[in-house]
Amino acid sequence: MRLTRRCLEGNLPPSWRTINLIRMVYESADMVEIEERRKSLLRLWKTVFQ
Repeated sequence: MRLTRRCLEGNLPPSWRTINLIRMVYESADMVEIEERRKSLLRLWKTVFQ
């Protein structure tokens, strides 16, 4: 079952909203940008879930 964006933004805790935002940013990246984004996302991920 897929949740709507409003449901995601309204009902999930902040960490899940962050994950969703990271996923959207990652999926919208160009192939050229993927590697650089991946590195920065890994840093962000470690910061959020340390």
